[in-house]
Amino acid sequence: MALRLWSILAPEAATAPPLVSRFVGMSSSDAARTGSAEVARDSKRVRTRRTLRDWIVDVCCISLAALFSLTASESMATDPSVSDEALFADLMAGVVACLALWLRRRRPVELALVLLAAGVVSYYVAGPLLVALFTVAVHRPLRTVAWVGGVALVQIFAAPAVHPDPDLDYVGDVLLGALLVSGAIGWGMFVRSRRLLLFAARASGAGRGGGGAARRADPAPDA
Repeated sequence: MALRLWSILAPEAATAPPLVSRFVGMSSSDAARTGSAEVARDSKRVRTRRTLRDWIVDVCCISLAALFSLTASESMATDPSVSDEALFADLMAGVVACLALWLRRRRPVELALVLLAAGVVSYYVAGPLLVALFTVAVHRPLRTVAWVGGVALVQIFAAPAVHPDPDLDYVGDVLLGALLVSGAIGWGMFVRSRRLLLFAARASGAGRGGGGAARRADPAPDA
């Protein structure tokens, strides 16, 4: 069930690109290293057309991000010390952040950094921010994930100081933020590792079956 949910929410990471024939004769470790480089290059490729599955996944991600933001920001919405103008501005920031998730495949790092900055002053960008961090972890190498995670760590400590949660103290707010961010990045790294395992497994199978089998195992190119 977990793997099925993972394949639905991250189809771009669930299917290995048509590169298996390059790995024939390699060991599993060599194939994994080569696959990691190919994944990084493939992740930077801009699709010229979205598939139906892409549209469905993006709509689901945006909907879940919006639902999470509305739920997590309920305490702010009911806080009498927050003016109507401030609440409306924060809500609009969340709407813009959700719509910006359409760029998550093309500009995952840039989007994550912008949302991290906005998250210091806005409650409603929390959902889109988690989706953006997950996307960085899936599509970018570990070094990039590490420094984006470092920026997220700074944001975790800064945001509660700028806009404290009415229902949590500072320590509780920091711990909750750390849990959510680490969960999003960790899940993304898990998805990426599964993709690399697919490379290694298909390379091993192609090596045993020969070049013709490798060509038959190659999936159709992504749209």
